[in-house]
Amino acid sequence: IFENKQYRAKCIHTAEEFLELRDQINTLDKPEDVWPDDNKDSAYILMNDIDLGTHDQWIELGRGHLHPDENPAYFSKKTFLGNNRLIHGELTCQTKECGVFGFVQTSRLDRIFSAVNLFFDGDYISLHLNDKYSSSVGNIAGTLYSSIISNSEVVGNVQERIIEPRKDKT
Repeated sequence: IFENKQYRAKCIHTAEEFLELRDQINTLDKPEDVWPDDNKDSAYILMNDIDLGTHDQWIELGRGHLHPDENPAYFSKKTFLGNNRLIHGELTCQTKECGVFGFVQTSRLDRIFSAVNLFFDGDYISLHLNDKYSSSVGNIAGTLYSSIISNSEVVGNVQERIIEPRKDKT
């Protein structure tokens, strides 16, 4: 699939390593700077099934815009090879790009098998296009921008769950 391209790959063996990658990308000013000394495309390869556990306030890998005054964080200019491994857990999102991955830009997600049960807090996330809180929700990725999900399968659920009423909603 990736012939004629050289990738600098990092292997992900555990849920903890996946969460470390998420935290690293989500705190960068420019997510493409994970390997700033390298101009080649980079890839992450999932080596084992991972259990992300239960999270009532899940923060996605590439969290997008959490707040208007924060820098956005994207999974950008990367390839994530799921290696036909299982990602599972029970995650509840309260962000605008809701998924295991949040905002994916000019990237490729390939061979991911997701059994994640994803809940979105309906008081924080709206799927109505004219709502000022309009959001994107997907099991693998909330928002794809010039990106591809290929050779992947989802057997988990996506559903609404009210966790805590918004204080600023009228």
